[in-house]
Amino acid sequence: MALMTIDEYRNTYFTQRSRPAPRTIRRWIEEQRIYGERRGRTYYVDPEKELMITNELVLKVLRS
Repeated sequence: MALMTIDEYRNTYFTQRSRPAPRTIRRWIEEQRIYGERRGRTYYVDPEKELMITNELVLKVLRS
């Protein structure tokens, strides 16, 4: 599957009542909580590599 824009990702993987704000998804990408990238001014999510890391210790280890 190709990269998805934040809006495509939100509409595909979340219900209308549970959708996080676009800013939240951008923050998840920047914090490497989900796989994505920024191209110019647009952020994209790679849903095939989606990984939500909730344990901060695991996140720190993966970043180093």
